[in-house]
Amino acid sequence: MILFSQQESNTLSKTIDSIIHNVDNLSSDQERISELTGSAGKYRYVSDTKKLLNKALEISTQSNQNEFLAQSYYSLGNYYYFNSELDSALIYNEKANDYLNDGDLLFLKAKVLNSKGTIYRKKGNVVLAISTMLESKNLMDKIDTLDFTDAEKHQFKGQNLVLNNSLANFYNQMEDYDTALTYYDNAYQAALKLNATVNAGVIMSNKGESLLNSGKIKDAIQVLEQGKQLKIKGEAHPRLIANSDLNIGLAYSKNREDEKALEFLNIAYDYYLSNKLDGRLALALNYRGELFLKQERYLEAKNDCEQSKKLALEQSDLESYRNSCDCLYKAYKQLNLFEKSLENHEIYLKTKDSLFSEKNIKKQTQLEMQYAFKKEQELQKLEAEKNEKQRKLFLSFAIIGLIVASLLTFLYSKNRSKSKLLATQKQLLEKTVGEKNMLLKETHHRVKNSFQIVSGLLFLQSSTIKDKAASKALKETQNRINSMAVLHQKLYKQDHTSGIDCKDYITALIADILSSYSLPNIEKKLSVEPIIMDIEVVTSLGLIINELVTNSLKYAFTEETTNNIIEIKLQRQEDNIVLEVSDNGIGLLEDCDKKDSLGLSLVKDLSEKINGKISFQSLQNTHPKGTKVVIILNENDIL
Repeated sequence: MILFSQQESNTLSKTIDSIIHNVDNLSSDQERISELTGSAGKYRYVSDTKKLLNKALEISTQSNQNEFLAQSYYSLGNYYYFNSELDSALIYNEKANDYLNDGDLLFLKAKVLNSKGTIYRKKGNVVLAISTMLESKNLMDKIDTLDFTDAEKHQFKGQNLVLNNSLANFYNQMEDYDTALTYYDNAYQAALKLNATVNAGVIMSNKGESLLNSGKIKDAIQVLEQGKQLKIKGEAHPRLIANSDLNIGLAYSKNREDEKALEFLNIAYDYYLSNKLDGRLALALNYRGELFLKQERYLEAKNDCEQSKKLALEQSDLESYRNSCDCLYKAYKQLNLFEKSLENHEIYLKTKDSLFSEKNIKKQTQLEMQYAFKKEQELQKLEAEKNEKQRKLFLSFAIIGLIVASLLTFLYSKNRSKSKLLATQKQLLEKTVGEKNMLLKETHHRVKNSFQIVSGLLFLQSSTIKDKAASKALKETQNRINSMAVLHQKLYKQDHTSGIDCKDYITALIADILSSYSLPNIEKKLSVEPIIMDIEVVTSLGLIINELVTNSLKYAFTEETTNNIIEIKLQRQEDNIVLEVSDNGIGLLEDCDKKDSLGLSLVKDLSEKINGKISFQSLQNTHPKGTKVVIILNENDIL
């Protein structure tokens, strides 16, 4: 069992105190901060190194230079990442990124982006992980190392090594194991050239994990053992060696060597427990619980997986949480505790679906984009063929009708055969109409998918934009696209294609808008009649409602307002259909309806398009206060 003894802990604490005491003897703030942050990394960010980083941040704050502040926050982000506090790690990397707008700090910015990508991958956000890592790689490719010192070149090569390892980890999570192994091999060769024995050991351990995931268990055991020996040779921190023990234990478990597996898992468990590394402890408990399940030691399996589930939830580790629930489902089932078994199985299925969607979103998007144009051409071709068939069919009906009309007098005796012919033609027509409806539904499905792809790309773009106004504009555009995607989703699911039920559509649309803003204390009131309207009219109404509700969410309420309400009505009144969108917020300014903002201009243009009469009412002099927008549509114009 590899642990810090009390003597070793005291020695490290004294070493760190000595570094802090002697750092003032260095000649510049840059040297001091490099010594402090570099020493923290050297000791793999164990708890005592927090003192080094606090000292670095103190010096950086006094100097008030962007580069020093960014370096200190970046190192603090690494500290929290290595101690399994992912939310704090992300916060400090974001702080570091805020100080990195200068073009001469590209190398540090690339390191921060790589760290953020690693955190996103750990948290299960695959889209942000790959986009952030590729952004880091793009910056690294732009850096000119010609004027670098030897030390800076060595550090640059080391960062490239880290980036290759991070990308390999990502492709491993995406289950693209061949690509992952290629990146691991590149990183490993770079580590050997840099004489970075510990890094080489870490990379080999990651490669072993990838081999294990791909089912190559014996190869995985060999590579994992090699990685552990490299770490020991390089005098790596005991935590890294414990990580190797954990993965070796899992590999032996999958190879049905239970005694060896339990030995290694217990070593890792003892270390994580002693050093309060809850994120890794959750993994060790889960692996050991799965091993106990195989050995039919169901009570011990239940105890381990309950602890693992609790820790994974605290650490926001969705994958460990899912695996713990699956373990508990099986253990409780064998213990005849069927209610708890079913409860954990339901959680497992929900989290499994979530992980599956995140893991495959990139592949799905690539496939959609690859075949979207091809399928659009196929649909156009099918539409042209359908129209030609309809033309020929109608022409055939006209000819047959003429022939039948001419021959009825002379061929009365053959009436039964003619009736049979007409029945056959009717069936053919019904089949053709059915094919048309099927093609229309498929078109709506494809349109909905296309909207969702565009919405996803806008979300990805807005996540990387720092300009708040641009990000806000992209979010508003994404909401408009979602309003149309909801409409085509409804058209795809309903049996007919002649119109859309406004009640179902508006209910779904409002739920989608409110969920995208995630604002608390907003009560929605819906009074929508089930009116069937033309698709083009409903599209305009959906965009109008999106703009008005979004406007209320952004401007109507303040932190002081309470009992916030947004109300949407769509009702028949005599020969008209009236849409009302109102809130009890602060009300409109007197000239608000004259302002030429994009949202209000869009509302007015869309109202005019469907021949609607629009009015804006401010309720500031009434109780409750608020805003009401009324659009009156003539029933004869839209139904």
